[in-house]
Amino acid sequence: MAKSKYKEKEKPVGPKARNDAYVMMLFITFLAIVAGCVLMYLDNQDYGGKPAPKEPVPSLSSADTKG
Repeated sequence: MAKSKYKEKEKPVGPKARNDAYVMMLFITFLAIVAGCVLMYLDNQDYGGKPAPKEPVPSLSSADTKG
């Protein structure tokens, strides 16, 4: 069996992972989603639980259905 360069309990020494621009972008995206959810909730409260008004469906004339 080949001997390992490192012992089983030792970890290789190297630079530690740092927070970079992608972590900051992830945080900003999270804040934007939370803000959007809060704004959607507040907008829904303005309607007071009323359903959206129903509009009549326009009927198609025979000229519209022919090619």
